[in-house]
Amino acid sequence: MSLHALHALHASHAPKRALFLRGPSSSPALHRILADLSALAPDSVSLSRPNALYPFDDPASLEFLAHKNHAALVVVASSSRKRGDVLIFARLFDGALLDMLELCLSDAHPMHLFSAKSPCGLRPLLLFAGAPFDVSPPHRLCSSLFLDLFGGPLPRIHADGLQHAVCLTATDSHAHLRVYTLCRGATSVSLCEAGPRLDFTLGRVREASAAQLHAATAPAAVPRPPRNTSLSSRGDRVGRVHVAQRLSLQTRKFRALRARRTGG
Repeated sequence: MSLHALHALHASHAPKRALFLRGPSSSPALHRILADLSALAPDSVSLSRPNALYPFDDPASLEFLAHKNHAALVVVASSSRKRGDVLIFARLFDGALLDMLELCLSDAHPMHLFSAKSPCGLRPLLLFAGAPFDVSPPHRLCSSLFLDLFGGPLPRIHADGLQHAVCLTATDSHAHLRVYTLCRGATSVSLCEAGPRLDFTLGRVREASAAQLHAATAPAAVPRPPRNTSLSSRGDRVGRVHVAQRLSLQTRKFRALRARRTGG
């Protein structure tokens, strides 16, 4: 997915509701991380029961749960001997799976281990540091998914409402997620880590097809304003119809009324 397509995908759609799910098996540590991410997301729904979800094999169950909960973004927590603790981020468009990315966690620290606390449900500052976010398609997809999870289009920003920041740093082999609370002093602003803290590598990737990407990034149709209409003082809609000007009037000519010729 190109960088231009990712920008168009965020600019043309409203903020997305995120659905947080447990896979068929997941560790208690992964449960806490899933709950922390759900608390930080501005608009989220979390289901506590495990679900038989295998999104990379069959996304039908994931699409059904997303449609049932009116969600366009799904985060699935799953643990296995082969892949360890993973978080699967899936994005949907028009009820069908659009793209998907797997994060393989190598280290995770939940929020309750930090003394500083992040406000829940507020949109954070988002910072992406590292060259892979510019040149690597999987890293571009990762940044796009986190933008959908924590962000969304805003007409303007009020500085007093910015209370925490989410920072993602990428190297050639690993990526790191840190969450900081903004501590404002009289003359300065400092950052205090508030959790969760995640270290991960990028696993399996499923990118959107060309047809899906074209449909998802198409700008929404803007209805044309009605022309030649207005509202009267009583609230009635009045329309004007323009007819071409007629320079002459054609009338019927009766032969009986014509003047007869006289003479030879």
